[in-house]
Amino acid sequence: MSLPVVSGDDTTLPTDPFAARQAALRTVSDARPVRQPAGSPVRQPTVKGPQPVTNAQEQSHALLLGARRALAAGQQQQALQLIAQAKKLGITYPLHADSPLKIEALARRISQSATEAKAPADPIAYQRNQSRLLMDQARGLIRYAAYAEAKQLVNQAQSLPVTYQAFETTPQKMLLEIQALQQAAARKKQAGQVAAAGQLSDARPQPPGRPNAVIQTPPAGPGAARLSDQNVARFTDRNVQQAGSYAANPGAPTVQQGLYDPNRDPNRVAAAQATTPVPVRTQPTAIPNPNSAGVQLFQQGMQALVDQDRVTAQRLFTQAWQFEAELDPAIRQELKTKLALLQTAPANALPAPKTAPSPLDQFTVEERLKRDQLQREILNEQKMAEEMAATDPNAALARLQRLSERVREAPVDSVTKKQMLTLVDSHINRLQTYIDRNRARIAQDQHNRDVRQGVTDQRLKKNEMENKIAELVEEFNTLVDERRFAEAEAVARQAQEIDARNPVVVNLMAQSRFIRRIAADLDISMQKEQGVVDVLQSVVASSQPMDDRQPLVFNPTKWRELSRDRRRLLERYQLRFNEAELQIQKQLKTKVDVKFQEMPLEDVLETLGTMADVNVYLDPYGLSAEGVTTDTPVTINLRQPIAMSAALRLILEPLNLSYVIQNEVLRVTSMDAHNMNVYSQVYNVADLVIPIPNFVPSYNMGLAGAIRESYRALGYGQNMPSSGSTPLMMAGNENGSVPKSSAMAQLGAAGALRSLGARSEQESEFGPGAPGGAAAADFDSLIELITSTISPDSWDEVGGNGAIKEFGTNLSLVISQTQEIHDQIADLLDQLRRLQDLQVTIEMRFITLSDNFFERIGVDFDFDIDDNTNMTPTDLTRPGIDDAGPSMVVGLAPDGQPTSDLDLSFTQDFFQSSIPQFGGFDVGTAANFGFAILSDIEAYFVIQAAHGDNRTNVLEAPKVTLFNGQLATVMDVQQRPFVTGLIPVVGDFAAAHQPVVTVLNEGTSLSVQAVVSSDRRFVRLTLVPLFSSIGNVEEFTFEGKETSDTSSIADEILDDAGNTDRAAATNNIVSREGSTLQLPVFGFTTVSTTVAVPDGGTVLMGGIKRLREGRNERGLPILHNIPYINRLFKNVGIGRETQSLMMMVTPRIIIQEEEELLQTGYDSSED
Repeated sequence: MSLPVVSGDDTTLPTDPFAARQAALRTVSDARPVRQPAGSPVRQPTVKGPQPVTNAQEQSHALLLGARRALAAGQQQQALQLIAQAKKLGITYPLHADSPLKIEALARRISQSATEAKAPADPIAYQRNQSRLLMDQARGLIRYAAYAEAKQLVNQAQSLPVTYQAFETTPQKMLLEIQALQQAAARKKQAGQVAAAGQLSDARPQPPGRPNAVIQTPPAGPGAARLSDQNVARFTDRNVQQAGSYAANPGAPTVQQGLYDPNRDPNRVAAAQATTPVPVRTQPTAIPNPNSAGVQLFQQGMQALVDQDRVTAQRLFTQAWQFEAELDPAIRQELKTKLALLQTAPANALPAPKTAPSPLDQFTVEERLKRDQLQREILNEQKMAEEMAATDPNAALARLQRLSERVREAPVDSVTKKQMLTLVDSHINRLQTYIDRNRARIAQDQHNRDVRQGVTDQRLKKNEMENKIAELVEEFNTLVDERRFAEAEAVARQAQEIDARNPVVVNLMAQSRFIRRIAADLDISMQKEQGVVDVLQSVVASSQPMDDRQPLVFNPTKWRELSRDRRRLLERYQLRFNEAELQIQKQLKTKVDVKFQEMPLEDVLETLGTMADVNVYLDPYGLSAEGVTTDTPVTINLRQPIAMSAALRLILEPLNLSYVIQNEVLRVTSMDAHNMNVYSQVYNVADLVIPIPNFVPSYNMGLAGAIRESYRALGYGQNMPSSGSTPLMMAGNENGSVPKSSAMAQLGAAGALRSLGARSEQESEFGPGAPGGAAAADFDSLIELITSTISPDSWDEVGGNGAIKEFGTNLSLVISQTQEIHDQIADLLDQLRRLQDLQVTIEMRFITLSDNFFERIGVDFDFDIDDNTNMTPTDLTRPGIDDAGPSMVVGLAPDGQPTSDLDLSFTQDFFQSSIPQFGGFDVGTAANFGFAILSDIEAYFVIQAAHGDNRTNVLEAPKVTLFNGQLATVMDVQQRPFVTGLIPVVGDFAAAHQPVVTVLNEGTSLSVQAVVSSDRRFVRLTLVPLFSSIGNVEEFTFEGKETSDTSSIADEILDDAGNTDRAAATNNIVSREGSTLQLPVFGFTTVSTTVAVPDGGTVLMGGIKRLREGRNERGLPILHNIPYINRLFKNVGIGRETQSLMMMVTPRIIIQEEEELLQTGYDSSED
């Protein structure tokens, strides 16, 4: 058998050092000795081991120890995690044992102390509380024998400048206690080794029919039994002495016969007389060698006795006796006794069955343990009272009186209680007598002590205050250097709370306020400077261009968080169910297997509820109203799982039943009760009832509208119809026509762009402006759609319980209906929004390609042949000229008259007529070369050559993004006004003309309407592009009257000969008055068509091609065909103008959810 060994790993020690012994001894059934006849066999006490420790208890022990160590190391989060794990084990802890709640309370104290450390109200009290907290932590670690960590905490508490009371636990006392416990643990470990090696106590003879006592080693853990070193020594190695005597040294661990000796019973009432003690044999001090063969054989024999194998035990003991020289004297004596008992016992004796201690024996042991604990408490209290009596007798008396009260309430027998009270009362009487005799001196000593203590406390408090203020000043200076002014002011306030009249503190407060105010001013200046920088940087950031290939851009860093926040906010506004009911609504989408054959309705619904994890409640009143019972058979078999809601409808509708979510359950009731269960829900439908306007170009936009408004402001044209003051109306109804059903309540733009179009004169009573968005909202169409498509028989208009009403202020619908219909309405509105969320980005490209080419090579070759005469054409026609002279040859001009110099002239006049008429020929840029040969034959030669090729590529690409089905307009024009007419205006005795001003647009404009196909792959586009340009402007003036002013001036002029000559000068001024009209040339190119284009594709919707080509050739017949010399008699000019206009359109469909997923990775459907 194994002897009790106290493990050093047992870490459970209660706060009271004597409570550990009491808890340990409760598990040992140590029966009180009873009187036996002399010479009878010694009856060994039966020791009952503790109950086995479960794995949960071991885990709890490890977790609680880890939590306390984490708190000691400052790792509070880890400690809280360990506490939470210990709570999950579900162990019930005793009242005085360690538990997660106690450690959690300690963690809260530590957290509160850490918070208070920043600005303690009373530094002295804070340090005292901190010291107590550290010692409480150490006390908790002492329970687990974690002496090293406990000692560190006590040393921290000892370093705090705290003054302790006379009877208060101090760090010095706790250090001594830890040292004593460490020494006791070492002795227990040594005693356990001796017990494990010796196995002495089991060799005593046992009474017939009773097995050897079995003592189990208590496991380490919370609440496990712990034996003190004295008890272990008493149970491990005791010497046998004569019955009827008692040991002279009661503290020595001895073993004796289990006979009751009244002389050794310290609890009995005995006369005060002297007795002669029997000398006690001392126990051997040498520890046997466990490796000895004799010791090993002895231990094997003892184990055989435990196994009730007497034959094997006798054989092993006989073999061990052969090594008696190597055995310890005590083991040798024990071995000898065992051999004697085994030899005298009958060989055929059967081992008695193992029996548990009787309840009486167990009760006796518990009583003895309680008595021992009470006795130790009395001895300790008396010792403490004796120490206190020397300095404070009154406190010692009060302590003894409290001890007397505890003895009276102690759970021990009356005899023991009377003995203990007699002992305590005797001490109280002696101390009371002492106090009565020395009352004056005691009072005077107490007064002196109080005075000295008060002076000491005041001095210490003053010193502590000064030290604390000095520390705060240092901290204040440090915080100021670190520019932490708010914290510095808080430190100054702490110093003010300690000593407000201290000059240093007063200066500290004034300085802190001054620094804080200066810092606040500097902070405001920095914020202003930063604000200016932020604004300027914002302007620069706004200049960053955008890639038009991606018309819709999300913020990928913030969009996911923004979407979830907005969704949670919207759900909170629309929340009708609590958390449990929302979970039920979610679980209705769970897929369930529906296979039932003649199963009662109650069982069917219970099975479905179990599958979907939903509580289903059958309303007895609703079922009885429809004549349905819980036993109604249900038969339904589906191959594939379906949603829980669909399964319920398939099962309940044939029985005229339905379900509602109510009171945190799924309530199955009658259809009538379901229809009566209506509630109101608010739906924001602003995006569905405010139509998307169509922006149609109008003449009254821009400059034309401004001129029109100026005329109206002056009162002109009041009888003229106005198209700019019409409020928003349907596009198909602007001209008074009947709107088509396909118009989808789209609005015209006659009044949409108030800054560009005609301005309305309607103003509200609060100021200018037109009615708000609610005035144009079309609630009727949406209400008609809902009431006619979703359960038409359930609305109040036809006698139902549902109601619907618009609220125009915030563009919402208030609907009162059942839960099922509310779900259908929500689905309908969601589908309408999904269809409306389509947008189309359209890019229209106008590409104009032009190529102008010309080539010009011209030669002007002329020559004159001299006539060799000195005559002139006048001489030839002068009368009297004789033609009888010699003959001559003169030149003639084309009109038949002689040439001016009578020379024979050869001229070619087609040099200028061969200039290219196309291609943009410029004479100034041509190359010219000419020379003349002057002799009898005068030759003139001029060469002109030029070549030109002009190519242009002009791109105009307006781009617009619009909703599906919307009409949009893009204009890039310059507007020029012209006076194109006059209106006579006749007044009283006066007449005038009123000009008619026409505004023409020069540039590019585009009107487009996009319709996305149902599969969202193609876009149907209706486009009207317009290219316009203003050419030459001709002016025409109506002459109203003409006035002429003529004046003459005559002067006499003296010539060189002295004659006088008269000269006259006439000045004629003509003035004309009238009105001038401007007649511009206005050219434009347009195409109106409808095309279907794939998403992202391009289609050529139209184009115009122009080609103008000309060749001008001039020359002399016959001569222009003669090689080489034909260049002198031929001129050629070539010109060509080519132009191609292509109109291409590229649409791109924008689906918001698709763009959201591609750019940010956020899928809104998953939330």
